[in-house]
Amino acid sequence: MRKFILTILVCVLVTVLSACSSSSSPGASGSVKIDIALFHTENDAFAQVFKDWSAKVKEKTEGRVVFHPHYSASLVSLFDTLDSVSNGAVDAGILSAGAISGHIPAMGLVETFGVFKDEAAYKSIYQEATPLLSEILEKRKVKLLFWSPGGIDTLAFHRSKTLQAPDAFKDLKMRTAGRWQAEQVKLLGATPVTMDPSELYLALQNGTVDSTLQTVGLANAGKLVEVANKVTSLKIPLNTVQWVINPDVWAKISPEDQKIIMELSNEAGLNAYKAVETKEVTDLESIKSSGGEVYQVTDAERAALLDVLNQVNDKIVAEAGEEGQQLNEILKKYR
Repeated sequence: MRKFILTILVCVLVTVLSACSSSSSPGASGSVKIDIALFHTENDAFAQVFKDWSAKVKEKTEGRVVFHPHYSASLVSLFDTLDSVSNGAVDAGILSAGAISGHIPAMGLVETFGVFKDEAAYKSIYQEATPLLSEILEKRKVKLLFWSPGGIDTLAFHRSKTLQAPDAFKDLKMRTAGRWQAEQVKLLGATPVTMDPSELYLALQNGTVDSTLQTVGLANAGKLVEVANKVTSLKIPLNTVQWVINPDVWAKISPEDQKIIMELSNEAGLNAYKAVETKEVTDLESIKSSGGEVYQVTDAERAALLDVLNQVNDKIVAEAGEEGQQLNEILKKYR
């Protein structure tokens, strides 16, 4: 009888331990299922990049590695993603340079409005800077898979006016995504307000902020045009996002599949500029059809804005330490 009871207890214990194992643990078939925290919605440009990349990962690894998405910051907020992936609370996630530059000063250099000149410059920077960015993030106990532009066009939203000239921003309360974007907004004469993208709709609606500079994809997904229909297309790339994974979770993947994933990641990163740009064209048309009155700045107006915004770069470099000096040496070749 005692032997029978002991056998039952062992079986129960095995069942409980199996149920409690993490989602990233290899299953009976050797597969690794990875929960990834995504701050964006399922319908924006980042989502399309993720879906294409993760589908290829699943196909090329024959289902041995599967990324399971959690959209709209449902797993963890954007500003908590770095710590959560680093400490293993979350398997993987997407970061934003704007959200982490306060903790990693060098990332301020790839946060700002005007970070890339064009697609050719982005691809050159991607190839040269990725090893350095990998080292920078590895020191913070996350592994970089790949990265991409945060946006190719920056949209300025307001309830009653277009914002095509530097002096148009004076005295506005503006939502920004990070420290250095906040400094750039100050250079325009506005007051920066930092908040998660998920809070922006209500903030515009109730007047907590007067305006925002936002990517086309996030603006369309967040339906910002419903609360601020005066839209200015500044034609200025902004920010970068980084797909990262916890090193212990990465170690559960076989070396062969790690190689496959990194090859696909490099491909996704290099092609991300065009992928984001293509989706932005569709999203901007959606904003127009939803009532957005869109004004596109002239080349001269764009240049005038960049003359002001780019004044922040020297200050970033001065505070970004050795990592920032190394990254700036790459970036300044393509400005």
